[in-house]
Amino acid sequence: MGKALRLAGDTHTVSDVVEALQEGKMQAFWSDSAAVITQIVTHPRKKELNVFLAFGDLEEVMAMQPRIADFGRQHGCSFMVMSGRLGWKKVLPEHGWSQVGVTYALPLEN
Repeated sequence: MGKALRLAGDTHTVSDVVEALQEGKMQAFWSDSAAVITQIVTHPRKKELNVFLAFGDLEEVMAMQPRIADFGRQHGCSFMVMSGRLGWKKVLPEHGWSQVGVTYALPLEN
């Protein structure tokens, strides 16, 4: 998980994620060699299930998608979203995902 967090911008530590899971602010889905961490985000008109972090065996990550999507539906989410490295563009479309934008970042720290 540490490597995935670093690649995602170092916004959280492993301890931060564990704490959020314990408090119910994030959800974890896992298999023998993969894991996906999600967050439910509530907007004024809809809820989204944000895939915060995915790591491990790619096939196993994608195999968890139906279970994760069912969880989102059961909690009133209208859609799933994720931001990630460009490599996801090769994988996600074959699993029903479409690109709706691109995320850019401007560092503000020295």
